[in-house]
Amino acid sequence: MKSSLRRIGAPTFSLAAGVAALLAAGALAVQSAPAAVAAAVNCIQTLPGIDANPAPEGYDNRPNLFVKGGFTVVQNAAEMEGKAVVLGDASVTKASGIYNVGTAGVGSGLWPQPGTDHLVVGGSLSANSGVTVDVGANNTPGGGAVSAGGDVTVAKLSTNGGKVTTNDSSAADAYRDLPARIQTTSASYAALPATGIVSVTGWGIDLVGDGTSATQVFTLDGKALGAAVRSLEVKNVPATSRMIINVTGGPQVTLGLNALLLNGVPVPISDSTFGELAGHMLWNYTEAQDVHVTGSAQVPGSMLVPSEAGTTTIDVPGYNGRVYVNGDFVHGGSGSEVHAYPFPDELTTCTVDPTPQPTTTSPVPTETATSPVPTETATSPVPTETATSPVPTETATSPVPTETATSPVPTETSTSAPATSAPATSTAPVATPSSSTSAPVNGSATPTAGGSGDLAVTGASSALLPTALAAFGFLVIGAVTLLTVRGRGRH
Repeated sequence: MKSSLRRIGAPTFSLAAGVAALLAAGALAVQSAPAAVAAAVNCIQTLPGIDANPAPEGYDNRPNLFVKGGFTVVQNAAEMEGKAVVLGDASVTKASGIYNVGTAGVGSGLWPQPGTDHLVVGGSLSANSGVTVDVGANNTPGGGAVSAGGDVTVAKLSTNGGKVTTNDSSAADAYRDLPARIQTTSASYAALPATGIVSVTGWGIDLVGDGTSATQVFTLDGKALGAAVRSLEVKNVPATSRMIINVTGGPQVTLGLNALLLNGVPVPISDSTFGELAGHMLWNYTEAQDVHVTGSAQVPGSMLVPSEAGTTTIDVPGYNGRVYVNGDFVHGGSGSEVHAYPFPDELTTCTVDPTPQPTTTSPVPTETATSPVPTETATSPVPTETATSPVPTETATSPVPTETATSPVPTETSTSAPATSAPATSTAPVATPSSSTSAPVNGSATPTAGGSGDLAVTGASSALLPTALAAFGFLVIGAVTLLTVRGRGRH
C-alpha cells in the first residue's frame, strides 16, 4: 500500500481524484478476495469424480469418518480423506509405508480447512515405528491438526504445520452426541417405504427407481448377498435424487462389488457422474453388527452402521462416502482409500467453519479502509500550492514597465508616450508583493507567465487606480513641457 500512496501523491493528483482512486482500488480488492476464497472455502456444489488433487477442491469440516469404538489400520491401507473422528483409540498397525489422514493424493479433493483438526481421537493414538502418519499433506497454509484425549506415540508423525494436542480429555467432546444421532437417523431411514425395486442375481445388484421421487428408497436383503462379489447397476433414478438403500438382516452382512453401471453404461470413476452418484447414495445397515465391504470396485455411497456391538471392515480399493460406525472400524486392503463424499442430510452433509482458519477475506478490505490516501494527499495539496503561489504577482514585477515609461521621453514624440503609458498601470503590483510573500518560495511560480489579465481577479484593482492616475498626470505634464521648450527653440 505504501508504494501506491506514493503514486497517488503525484503532482497531478486532486483530492476528488484520490478519493475516486481509493474507492476503485478498494472495490477491486473486495471483489478479488472472495474469488480466491470461493474456490476453496465452500462445499463443492457438483461433486467431482476421483482425481489427483495437489490442492483442495473445496473445504468440509464435518467428519467423513466417525467411529464410536476403536479404529485400526491394517495390511497396506493408504488414505483416509476428510476429517476422521474416533471416540476410542486409533492405531496404525501396518508394517511400513505412509497412511494419509485428512487429505488424499487422489480423491474427491474435499478436505478440512487448513490448520483445523484433521484427526480427533478421544483415546490414544499410536503407530508402528516404520509407518509415517501424514496429516494434512498439501493443505496449505496450516496443514492438519491432531487432537487426542490420551498419548500420541507415533514416531513418524507429520502434520505439515498443524498443531498436535495430547492428553486433552475434552478433545472429542463435540462429537459425543453422534452415536445417538446415527441411531435416530438410521431408524428414520429404515421406516421409509420403498419407492424402487431391488433385484439380486448371481452376478449383479440392480436398483430400479421410480424415475420421479426426490428420495429413492430401496430395501436390500443382506442375507441374500452372501459372500459373492457382484456388479451394482442403478436405473431410472433422477440425477438429483437421493438414494437410500436399507440393508436388512444380520448379524453379518458382506457387500462385495466389482463394477458400477448407470442405466447399463459403466461409470468412469474420474467423471463427475461418479461423484454425484457417490454423493447421493447411502447404505443403511439397519440390523447388522459386522459389515464387510469388499471386492475390486470403487464403491459409491455413505454408510450408517448404528450397532455398537460389532466391527465394520473396508478393504476395497476405494470407498467413496461418509463412514459413520457406532462399533469398531478396520481399514485394510492393498492401497485401500476412503474418499470424502458428503450425503445431503442434516447428519452427513458438508459444513464449513464460519470463520475460516486462513483469514483470506479480511485483510484486503480492512487494509484499504485504514490507509486513507486522501488524508495523505490533503497534507501536500498541489492545487493549494498553485493557489498560494500567485504567478501573476511575480510576472508583474518582471516586465519593468517603469523603464519603458522613462526611456521614450528623450527620443520619441508625444504620440508614443500615451502608447507606452498604458502598461504603466502594471507598475502598481510592485508595491503589492508584501501581500503574498509565499509566492517566491516555490520555484514553479516563474514558468506560469499568466500576464496582467490574471492579476485583475486578485482584488488589487482598487489600489491601482490612484497610482495610475498620478502616473498619467506626470506624463501629461512632461509632454506639455517638452512641447513648450521645442516651440521656444524654433523662435
